[in-house]
Amino acid sequence: MMVRVGVGGGGGRRRRLRCRPKSFLAWTLLAAATAYFMWPRPPVLSDLSFNQQNKCPACFGESLCPDIFANRISLANDTTFAERIFNAKNVFRAELTTSRGGRSQKTKIVLKKLGHNSELTALDARICALEGRAPNCIVGHSLALLASRLSSDMGRIDLDKFRAAAVDGGDADAMLCLRSQRLLDKLLARSSTHASSTRTEQALTTLLHNPEPLIFATFPAEEGWPFPPYLGSCGRVAAFEHSGKPLAHFYYSDWLVRARLSRQLLEMALSFTRDHEASDDFAMYLTDWSPDNFAVSAQDGRVRLVDGENIVLVDIKFVRETRGPGWNVVHNSQGCEDGFCFVAEDLCTHVESDLNVYGVCRGLLAAKRAYFDNVFPGGLLHDIPADILRRHPLISRMLAQCSEPSHSGGRFEAAAGLVDMLKHV
Repeated sequence: MMVRVGVGGGGGRRRRLRCRPKSFLAWTLLAAATAYFMWPRPPVLSDLSFNQQNKCPACFGESLCPDIFANRISLANDTTFAERIFNAKNVFRAELTTSRGGRSQKTKIVLKKLGHNSELTALDARICALEGRAPNCIVGHSLALLASRLSSDMGRIDLDKFRAAAVDGGDADAMLCLRSQRLLDKLLARSSTHASSTRTEQALTTLLHNPEPLIFATFPAEEGWPFPPYLGSCGRVAAFEHSGKPLAHFYYSDWLVRARLSRQLLEMALSFTRDHEASDDFAMYLTDWSPDNFAVSAQDGRVRLVDGENIVLVDIKFVRETRGPGWNVVHNSQGCEDGFCFVAEDLCTHVESDLNVYGVCRGLLAAKRAYFDNVFPGGLLHDIPADILRRHPLISRMLAQCSEPSHSGGRFEAAAGLVDMLKHV
């Protein structure tokens, strides 16, 4: 019961106003209805407002659309409420149902929109602007026109036209050293023959937004690269095989388990830098060695890099042919005081850089001054057992050299020594 003081007409008398049950019920229903319609909704995978297939060919692909529209792909049963509703990164755990021999089989997968919603909106505006149109243009039509304008007589995207149109790949690290037609052709050719059957227009869209699917298709897991298999896309939703638990989950694991993971990370860094035969003379430099970017398979304990957005691709053959100043001198990464940093030009113009080794050692393994010390205090190899130190007394020194070498080339020497040592612990 509410009490209100009256000021007139009642001689200062107090009037008692009662809340009528019907009015209270009406207000309650109105509030509930407002909350229902304004509260964020879980994503419906087959809804065009989520997958944005209607924006194709300004999308990542369409090979996975039959599975999505037939409800063979669904969010994982154990997806939390927060994951369904408040997911700014647009990364969703899901399941793909397939049939074999009359039996259905579920495979864990990860769905990615490869960016925040604001970044996808910015992509639309950028594509429209490149064709001189308003930000709310029909983006699929504009992308088709752009792809046609940038194509050569042979039907491929021409690097010179790509540059002349001021198309620079936006914020994508992969595009920082895109200086050879061979590298652009490699990405487009491998993606077109991939199971996802990515068309040129779709590949161009992916290059402008986040080339992760193209990189994972060009350097596929079945050829030994430490990436999750790329399964295809539907509109602006890309699917990848689930790779396991985050690397940070193993921070408190037995030291020998952490030693095996550390060895794989070192081997990954060296392979990205020096395995030119497997990569067809391309180098990959990872510019974000955050533990969140790695996962460990429960089946075989293999470490995979699950976020390919921050990979700089360098055509080593092009570097040799152009022979810029200091091209054949190994570039030594210096870093910066407040975190992991790099200069793209150093990577683009040298036949080799120790950036990957610098990233894994200084960022993940080192005992001191690790960039992600709030996640990995003391590094992944923290608390080395006494018996390991007795049998391998140089391990701490090698870790320090790998992080902060005393001489040029010291990081590669220390990394090779650590890989050999960790094989025998």
